[in-house]
Amino acid sequence: MGKWIGASVALMVSATALSLYFILKGRNADVNIIGSLDMAWPFTLTGFIVMAHSFLQMCSVLHAGNGIVDGLLYATADFDNPAGVAATLTVTFPFMSGVKAYKECSYVKQNVFTIVVATVALALLALLRSRAGILAVGAVLLMRGLYKRDNFLRRLVFIITLVAATTVIIISVTKEGSNQGRTLILNVCMDMIKDKPLFGHGLHGFRRNYMLYQAKYLERCNSETFNLLADNVTHPLNEYFLLTVNFGIIGFLVIAVAVLMTLKHFTRQLYNDTFTGVSVLTGIAILSMFSYPFRYPLTLVGMICALFLVFRDQLSDSQGYIKKSVCTITTILSIIGLTIFVPWSVYQNKWGKLVRSSENNKTAQKALDNYSVLYRHLKNDPYFLYNYAYILAETGDCFNAVQIAQRSFKLMANYDTALFVAEQQKECGNMDYSEEYYKLASAMCPVRFIPLYGLFQLYEEQHRFDDMKQLGRSILAKPVKVQSAEIKRIRLAVRQKMVMYNL
Repeated sequence: MGKWIGASVALMVSATALSLYFILKGRNADVNIIGSLDMAWPFTLTGFIVMAHSFLQMCSVLHAGNGIVDGLLYATADFDNPAGVAATLTVTFPFMSGVKAYKECSYVKQNVFTIVVATVALALLALLRSRAGILAVGAVLLMRGLYKRDNFLRRLVFIITLVAATTVIIISVTKEGSNQGRTLILNVCMDMIKDKPLFGHGLHGFRRNYMLYQAKYLERCNSETFNLLADNVTHPLNEYFLLTVNFGIIGFLVIAVAVLMTLKHFTRQLYNDTFTGVSVLTGIAILSMFSYPFRYPLTLVGMICALFLVFRDQLSDSQGYIKKSVCTITTILSIIGLTIFVPWSVYQNKWGKLVRSSENNKTAQKALDNYSVLYRHLKNDPYFLYNYAYILAETGDCFNAVQIAQRSFKLMANYDTALFVAEQQKECGNMDYSEEYYKLASAMCPVRFIPLYGLFQLYEEQHRFDDMKQLGRSILAKPVKVQSAEIKRIRLAVRQKMVMYNL
């Protein structure tokens, strides 16, 4: 969540400042105070920095953790995975490719600049095997070629688009496992939508319920392929599924109407500024079909800037009271957001420092005192609650560890929390609850061996030898996705126990 702090605060402060400017100036306010060129340069600089950072990582010049992974070039820039690079290039490419258009230069120079930037961006995305990123950037490039109606640029754009499409097909064929994993997520999401089609599961409904639905689906379909691929899932296939799962068909239709209104306005006001804005929105919309760009703050910032470019002339031509009303509402919402978000970000920062200090061999009891203070402010953050429960377990307080971990599980059901609750319930002597959570963790991710081994040990403590025998045989016959020393150790221990008890 830390990556959102700076961007969100900056966005709300900027919105408040601009809105106050328009309110105070009234009819004399110049909505064109910020133009496309003012926006283009910061986004262009960001795009070039991310591309350079990524290429340097691929060459192992920066960040030793990247470079070559499983025989493939790999880079994340400053993000958690390559999807962040794809999201950044999708948002910044329309500004990068159009920045020369705002300068006094020939069409040839503009075309050469656009083609060079597009080639570098698409090459990087191809090396990262980002199909969604290639499609999004390729679509924006195609739009620019058609918009300029320049034969030279249109021919080159056609060639690059053809190459990009071919690359996407090749990557799709070679990433069969990824496609099967997406099929699993798609099927589970459809089950969630069928249960609550109109209004969805509510805010954060996906993270609260998805893994529970996945466990039920895997038990129902009993597919060995899906069992091997199933893992913790924090986001559906795309942003549209997330929207529909959380807010139902009604929420999806509201967004669809907003998109249609934007397109209708764009067709009436076609010039460089609105085209740049719509290009950004188009890239985000396409990327959102295959990925989750709104995990990254730059996507939200880019979308708001793009909407400003598209509707700026309408706001400029509107009556004074309409302009003032819009700005007043924006100011109020921004101030409310700041009063809520700034204190929250302060506590998040304190928690981050606490985690780093705990890694430096600080005593668990000292950390526990600090966690208990932060709990009042971060009690709805599942990640904080999981860490808090872990610290409680370290101090031997299994009862409170279970209470906090179960609260975390209600906010975000996942494999790790289910396994942790099972272990702590066992420590507290609640064997029935422990068995329930061990089985749930195993059902969520059937490929994992640890929940089954924990259940095997639980049966041993209860002298349930028939259950031990049945489960032990299942563990020894279980297919392995990736062989590891831990799996070998578990199987050896199970085999020895079965010999010991003559099972």
